[in-house]
Amino acid sequence: MSDEKRFHARLFWLQSGAREVFETHRVRVCCRVTVPLRKVEIWGNVEDKRAKYRNVIRCGSVWHCPVCANNITAHRRSEIEQVISVFREVTLPVMVSFTLRHKREDSLMFTLDTLTKSWRTMTSGKAWTKLSSDCLRGYVKSLEVTFGISNGWHPHYHVLFFVNPEVCLTKMYAQIKDRWMQSVVVSGGSSNEHATRMTTTDASVAGYIAKWGHEPRQDVLARLSHWGHAAEMVRGGIKRGKRGHLTPFDMLELYVMGGDHQPMWAALCAEYGKTMVGQRQIAWSRSPNMRQEAGIKKELEDSDVVEGTDAGYYLLATIEPDDWSAILWAGCQGVILDVAARGDEGMMRGIIEDCKAEHLKSIAKSCK
Repeated sequence: MSDEKRFHARLFWLQSGAREVFETHRVRVCCRVTVPLRKVEIWGNVEDKRAKYRNVIRCGSVWHCPVCANNITAHRRSEIEQVISVFREVTLPVMVSFTLRHKREDSLMFTLDTLTKSWRTMTSGKAWTKLSSDCLRGYVKSLEVTFGISNGWHPHYHVLFFVNPEVCLTKMYAQIKDRWMQSVVVSGGSSNEHATRMTTTDASVAGYIAKWGHEPRQDVLARLSHWGHAAEMVRGGIKRGKRGHLTPFDMLELYVMGGDHQPMWAALCAEYGKTMVGQRQIAWSRSPNMRQEAGIKKELEDSDVVEGTDAGYYLLATIEPDDWSAILWAGCQGVILDVAARGDEGMMRGIIEDCKAEHLKSIAKSCK
């Protein structure tokens, strides 16, 4: 079956691993426990080839849950695209990546804390206030975390600056780079000339900024084959053409696949899960309010996004409680959504009936 036809099945497959490694997180009940006094519903959008369940409890975590992250990042991406579209005529969108030196033995908590302090230091004080007022209309900041065997955890920021068109980009970037390198040192970290990277870009940056560590899939094992070549481990492995680093969901996949290194992946995922609780993936500059100026009335929390009513979706089926129990028993939540996304209601109902029949056989056998 093609990747497209098993899109939702893959998300729920990864979520099964998340329930095991993120033991204290609410992802353990996500899309399994139903809303009291309501029946589970299946809604589909054939045009976008997507489907979802409603009236189920959602964890709403972009960090811990592949299923919720899929919904959240799609929404955030559309918001960023809207802002870019509105401000493109009056600003130049420029993306700058910010990182710092790190070692294999550094914990994610330590490295992320240093990164956060460095950003706070860089964007405080009169010098930054003047730079912002002279050069920028605003910005949107995205946090990403990857991991490499040689250098360990690699948290970093991608920041899309909306630059006033009369500004000299070379001078502005030099100021930002200098401030960042100083801020990293002040915050207890280490930096070098590669700590920042600037690219002028277009509207496609929305997908880059709002990604969630599970972009159009590369072959994880193929990337692992390059881990012996330390010189090639330069940047995040989820960008096409780059090798070496794994996203947290890559590591989650390796855990689910099993093998001799499964305990290592479990430990790394657990460390990541504990560290990322409460972290924001996307943050906007506050003044001026670019989202409001672009016509986005309210910034929704991640938990509100996954519970929202998306345009283009329509009701395909209502599932009885016993049927839902059978679907969970069979582990077919994702398979059913993949069929629903293609608009094949007959096959969808057939799978549900098969789940129910097999579940009843299992119950009868256990009672003998």
